[in-house]
Amino acid sequence: MDYTSLIQYILSGLVIGVIYALMAVSITFVHGMMKVVNWSMGEYYMMGGYIQYLLITMLIGPSLWFLGIPIAFAIIFVLGVVIQRYMLHPMFVGESERMDEYATIVTITLMILFRNLAIILGGPYQYSVPDYFPPTDLGPLPISGNRFMALIGTALILGILYYVMKKTWPGRALLGMSQNRIGIQTAGINVRRLDEVAFGIGVGLAAAAGALLAPVFLVWAESGSVPTMKGRSKTKWTCEA
Repeated sequence: MDYTSLIQYILSGLVIGVIYALMAVSITFVHGMMKVVNWSMGEYYMMGGYIQYLLITMLIGPSLWFLGIPIAFAIIFVLGVVIQRYMLHPMFVGESERMDEYATIVTITLMILFRNLAIILGGPYQYSVPDYFPPTDLGPLPISGNRFMALIGTALILGILYYVMKKTWPGRALLGMSQNRIGIQTAGINVRRLDEVAFGIGVGLAAAAGALLAPVFLVWAESGSVPTMKGRSKTKWTCEA
C-alpha cells in the first residue's frame, strides 16, 4: 500500500468520524440536559433522511438540498417539543421514582412506533437521495462530494450550536440546567420550557444528521440504527469534552 492510499483511508475515516460526531452530540445533548437516555434517537435520524428525500424529489430539487437540513431540524424540533411535553414531562412531576426506567419505556415505545410507521408509509424499500455534490479533491486526494458536503455541514451545525450554548442567554440557561436543575429554578427560570427546548434541539440535531447523510447511506426504516450505534460509541468522549 502506498502512502497516498493510506492518507486517503485516514482522511475518509476522519471525515466519517466527524459526521458521526453530530449524532453523538445529539445523543449526549439530551442526556446531559435531562439526565435520560433517548433510545429512539435513531428514528429521528431516519425521519430526517425521509424528510430530505421527500423535499429533494418532490419539492425543492437537488440544487437546493441544503434547505432540507434546517427544514428537517425544524420539523423534528417541534415533534420533540410535543413528545417531551406530553410523554416525558410527567416523570419530572412530584416525586416520581425510577425516572430512567420511565424514560426507557417511553423512548423504546416511540422507537418501535416510528419504525413501524416508516415501514407502513414507505414500505420495506431503500430510497436513494440524489448526490449533493460531485466528487472533489482535497489537495491531491479525491473524496466523495456527498461526504465532503456532510463534513462542511456538520462543522457548520456544531459551530452554530457552540455559539448558541456559549454566547446566548438561552444557551447559558441550558448549560446551567445541566449542572443544577434546582439552582436554576431559584433564579426564576422555567425548567419545563428548557426541557422542551433541550429535547427538541437534541432530536433536531439527529434529524439534521439524517438529512446530511441521506445521499451517503440509503434512506429506509432502519437507516438510523448504524449511525446511532456509532454515535453512542463516541458518547464517552463527547461527555468528557
